[in-house]
Amino acid sequence: MTSHAFHGLGFYWARQCHMPVTQSFSDIPTLNCPLERKLQQWHTWAAQETCHRALLGHYILDGIISQYSGLPTSDRHVTNTMILPSSNAAYEASSVDMWIQAMITEPQSTITFCQVYTSLFRIGREIDLELSPFSIRVILEGLQSLISDNRQANSFFVGAQDHAAISGALWRLLDTQINSPAQSKEEKLDLSLRWHAICIELCMDSNLTIRHLCQMHSVEQDLYSKSPAFVDIAAWTTTSDARRAVLHASAILKLTMELSLGRMQSIHIPFAMMSASIVFLALQSHGITSAATPAVSDWKRVCFPHDPVVSICDSTLQVDQFLNHSRQVWNLTNNARSFYHNLNTLQAVLESLANTWGIARGMQKIVKCLTEFVV
Repeated sequence: MTSHAFHGLGFYWARQCHMPVTQSFSDIPTLNCPLERKLQQWHTWAAQETCHRALLGHYILDGIISQYSGLPTSDRHVTNTMILPSSNAAYEASSVDMWIQAMITEPQSTITFCQVYTSLFRIGREIDLELSPFSIRVILEGLQSLISDNRQANSFFVGAQDHAAISGALWRLLDTQINSPAQSKEEKLDLSLRWHAICIELCMDSNLTIRHLCQMHSVEQDLYSKSPAFVDIAAWTTTSDARRAVLHASAILKLTMELSLGRMQSIHIPFAMMSASIVFLALQSHGITSAATPAVSDWKRVCFPHDPVVSICDSTLQVDQFLNHSRQVWNLTNNARSFYHNLNTLQAVLESLANTWGIARGMQKIVKCLTEFVV
């Protein structure tokens, strides 16, 4: 609790120390400059870039803490006027000449995160830029913060974006950046996991739901607030949100099986596992034990369920059928995956992550206890 309380002071401290980087590093020496000058500029840039990335990392942590504490973010992410970080090639350069070459080949962008957020909400005016995986992680937490803001206000407020607009921005980020050919397969899998976890938050308040389930079944836990919580799960299961949440939770499970062991150490992985678990636990608590999910999901259709589609493909039709309330998709005997099986798999993954992330052990215990009650 102390770390949560003081986390927000990090942003204030950073501003007091003039850490935010709002202008690109322009004094790049040439390869023919004296070695002493090249080294001096390299060290100056490296100090600035390290501070820059540390503060951006604080934004990532802020978004994750907000989602799983149920509290608003400590800073307004979408007004972040810091510029995008330098390329990974420049940051990982092992010699001064490699750094200079990287900075010449791929100069640091002057585009700010605030401008990227704005472009994601303006259809047809997207920024023509390949974001690095690190920058995408920062952007994802900004979109998560908008969901948190809506939930905190519990109504429309000045500067708000409704869920449909946020869903659209999430789709455009997935389509133009996460699924870009410039991203490696491992990066796509890793970023997609966080993307699906944030999409689940559009479909349900995971913090409130897990607290409600723990209180309903008297499960002791120290990860979430113990203030009274209630969710009408019965009503939620009849909505399109419940069906979309299942699609995202199922995708998280599938992506986890494809992720390499090295990538499993990412900070957001335990939280993605918990998000998926909460979806399955909520449905099981209401007697829904399986769902006949599509073999392949058209995520654009999932994000824009009510928009007309010009070209209909098989995956789009499968999603339409799954989201159609007139069709029964729960507890079917054929082509339905058991939620109990899913929860056992997620428990095993959380247990394996416990050596790296202590919080995963607490998550695994909660999921295990609740699984015993709701099955």
